Amino acid sequence: MTFELAKLEEFKALLLERKVKSEALVVSFQEDSKTVDLEEPTGRLTRMDAIQQQHMAKAKKHQAVKRINQIDAALKRIERKTYGLCLECEELIEESRLKAMPEALHCIECHRQIV
Repeated sequence: MTFELAKLEEFKALLLERKVKSEALVVSFQEDSKTVDLEEPTGRLTRMDAIQQQHMAKAKKHQAVKRINQIDAALKRIERKTYGLCLECEELIEESRLKAMPEALHCIECHRQIV
């Protein structure tokens, strides 16, 4: 049991849209996550702020890459016709949950038990 074809196409479009946005985030964080030049003539606080900004950008970039991987996995599940099925109980994940988080792997009940 899975979603009808039209609904799967809707989820696929949503996933692809979110993938494009996540890829844009990776690009934007790429510049901010570059190594801070410690030889640059700036004050200690400015340098510390730059290092903190670098760490935050790296973390955000990592999150965006992780989301892209989750989206790619969801797109593969669409191809295999297993999209929308909870990996734990194998029941259909609620449509409202998938609209909010289309890369979701579990229904809300199983997710609560896992977390």
